[in-house]
Amino acid sequence: MSIHSSPPSVIKEVNNKNDNNNHSTPPSPPPLPEQQKQQFSFPPQNCAIDIVSNQQTIQNSGKKRQHKKISELIPIRFIILGTALFCFTMLIANPLALNFTVICMYKDLPMLSDEELTLLQNSTEKINEENQDELFESLFTSNEQSWLFSAIAIGQLIGTLPITRIYTRFGLRNVMAAYGFISSLSTLLVPPSIYLGGFPSLMVLRIFQGFGMAVIWVALGSISSNWSPLANSGMFLVVLTSAFQLGPITAMPLSAEFCSSEMFGWPAVYYLLGTISLIVFTIFYWIYRDSPREHEFLSTRELSFIEHGKPLKDISDGRKKRQGNEQKQEVPYMAILKDTVFWGVFLCTGTGNMAFQVFWQFGPIYLNKALGMEVAKTGIASALPFVLSLIGKNVAGQASDRLTSVSEKAKVIFFASISQYLMGACFLAMSLFPKFGIVNVTLMQCIFTAATVFSGLNTVGVIKGTQLMSGQFSHVIFSWTTIQLSAIMLVIPMIINFLTPTNAVEEWADVFLLFTALIFIGTTYFNYVIEVEPREWTKTESQSAKSSLSTTTVHGTTICAEEGKKLGLDVLQIR
Repeated sequence: MSIHSSPPSVIKEVNNKNDNNNHSTPPSPPPLPEQQKQQFSFPPQNCAIDIVSNQQTIQNSGKKRQHKKISELIPIRFIILGTALFCFTMLIANPLALNFTVICMYKDLPMLSDEELTLLQNSTEKINEENQDELFESLFTSNEQSWLFSAIAIGQLIGTLPITRIYTRFGLRNVMAAYGFISSLSTLLVPPSIYLGGFPSLMVLRIFQGFGMAVIWVALGSISSNWSPLANSGMFLVVLTSAFQLGPITAMPLSAEFCSSEMFGWPAVYYLLGTISLIVFTIFYWIYRDSPREHEFLSTRELSFIEHGKPLKDISDGRKKRQGNEQKQEVPYMAILKDTVFWGVFLCTGTGNMAFQVFWQFGPIYLNKALGMEVAKTGIASALPFVLSLIGKNVAGQASDRLTSVSEKAKVIFFASISQYLMGACFLAMSLFPKFGIVNVTLMQCIFTAATVFSGLNTVGVIKGTQLMSGQFSHVIFSWTTIQLSAIMLVIPMIINFLTPTNAVEEWADVFLLFTALIFIGTTYFNYVIEVEPREWTKTESQSAKSSLSTTTVHGTTICAEEGKKLGLDVLQIR
């Protein structure tokens, strides 16, 4: 027997054959027909799914874990709501401070005789306020005061004209911060501008303060639309519009305190308000995002709660603007102008704003000059109506959201009537009492306070109706409302200055009678034509066609609603 060192040739052939079979690629199956490809392919061509890489998912989950405690402690939407409220409050308080401090602004050199100057130096008591206007010359004449009040309207009008375009291009976050910083810096510069330049330089700064106010209504509509759940839309509107009460509540007592202070004086009001404004708007820029989907602190649960019940088009509207990958929807200007519902809203808003300007701009002057209140008491008396109005509008907002058995139209008409008709009744009383010789300071102050409280209920009436009927074009309607308000603020000081040359109670009675008639006309027409359903001009031609193929995008994944229904899921479950 012999032992071979190498395998026989037959074995080699078998091994080589096996090796070749092991390394060879199995034959591919025959190609499927095109019809079978479409049948077994998932997802279909009209529904794409974007798969996020594992590395990016891990990074995002790490960030969410870091910020999870923030969203669990306080919902992000409430943080944004509170920050926006403080911003609106400062935008209103900054220009409003002058409406009070003008009472205690006097020239450095009083027009005193030698005897009066000696008496003033030797006396340990202050000159009482009844003689103060006679002994000291006011820093600004009545005509200059009217122009300083009207300058806010000029600036607001200038700031409103480009706001729709720049809002669409840069987003609310950038626009709000820019307008806020302009208002803050112009407020800080008020005292040095008066000392260095006098009336002309202050006029310029007042225009800049009004410029900053132009963003309020647009921001109010945008924030409540993007960040408010449908179930809490009334609450969001009530809270944000509370700035119209918190602004006077902030500015009036502070101005009264510093006006009466020998240590600080009225300039300290502007330094304090300007500094707070800079801080608040810096926080807003850091915390706010134009769309909830862009916020890194927002939890999936809160996002679903905010978007529940909203049309998918409105949900992704903010994201589309930022990405710029969707065609911009044109504003139907002609359709809006032909709509009687719009004109009902526009007229009632205008008459309500006219009445509100009496409290907002001329409340301190009426209480101090016409009713004869002291400066310190005027600050409290001017702020008290807005405190009560703030409480009343919050109660009305909660009631509006809880009355689910009543239609939205009925609630809007009810609160609009309560607000405007009762405010008009108070105006009528303030106009008739002096004509019959009834001039009681306490009584007139109570009626004045009641009128201010009723005006605050307008938020859950006319303003809520405006937002409901205008849909995604609410920022357009509110920007037009801002232009209207600017024109009113420009004209009202001239009208009141013409009708009240001496600030007598009898002269103010004519002012109240005029506004009573306007309020009743505007409110009656509003109640007759108002509709709260989104108007036809809010709907696009392609909106109904795309409704069956609408998609939603969550965390990088786009899913078709139609395909989700085939799998037994609705849109909310897909999220």
